[in-house]
Amino acid sequence: MDKLTLMNSFAAVVEQGSYTKAAASLGKTKAIVSKQVSQLEELLQAKLINRTTRSIAITDTGKVIYASARQILDDVGALQLTAQGQKDAISGRLRISAPQSFAEIKLTPLLAKFMLAYPNITVDMQLNDRYVDIVDEGFDLAIRIGEMQDSNLIARKIGAIESVLVASPALLKQYPKIQTPDDIRQLPAIHDSNRRSGAKWRFSLQGLNQTVLPNTRLTVNSAVAAKSAAVAGLGISLLPDFSVQQELQLGSLVRLLSPYTPQQTGIYILYPHRQHLTAKVQALLSFFIDDAVALNCETV
Repeated sequence: MDKLTLMNSFAAVVEQGSYTKAAASLGKTKAIVSKQVSQLEELLQAKLINRTTRSIAITDTGKVIYASARQILDDVGALQLTAQGQKDAISGRLRISAPQSFAEIKLTPLLAKFMLAYPNITVDMQLNDRYVDIVDEGFDLAIRIGEMQDSNLIARKIGAIESVLVASPALLKQYPKIQTPDDIRQLPAIHDSNRRSGAKWRFSLQGLNQTVLPNTRLTVNSAVAAKSAAVAGLGISLLPDFSVQQELQLGSLVRLLSPYTPQQTGIYILYPHRQHLTAKVQALLSFFIDDAVALNCETV
């Protein structure tokens, strides 16, 4: 029994919304697709799809299995591309949506490496911190930071960032030492409004969480701009680690409250549910997944 074939038929039914359409997309008969879905259910000992004479309904278990099956099928497709050595044959334009600061600092160097490996690929990368509608706006995929909401998109976690509380040495000389989150209120603050967690800053120590409303002097929707203001001594700021790595190494910024566990946020690739992803998208997914370590950040 070919498990990949069974998963492929099941995924097609989920994505097409019916056995008839799934069979047409796969070039199989409806009876064969139905049999293969039933075989997968028997193999997993779980009900994946509830059938009626006119419609289908994916069970909660089916939704979980579908997400895993889709990832497996996508990964196998990417492996096939690699094994077949199709780099020169893969061509076309990729449209990508990504958060601005993250793309400028971390994503662009990795994307350049991909494009050097695939010389026939062109890329249109739109940097925007809003959540675009990938399908309606014609994107092949998107990079997003933050916990994903329920969606009709596939979300692959490829890394994580940490929030780091920083300040310039010159600013810290003007105030008593910061030892607890409560001490933050005495200093002026710079708030990056792109943070999905809102205006309050959260810290954790030995499993205990504490939330602080900082004394915000400047609000800006850019981690890079907030960092520049912090380096200039305008205030403290809670920023993603990828945006301040160099400043921490050079000493122009100092990390505060290091005993506290940083808040982590996931980095995700999002792309539409499709039975057959194009070769160019498969190649980029495979590249990002294989090189995901390059998107992670290590704080000083």
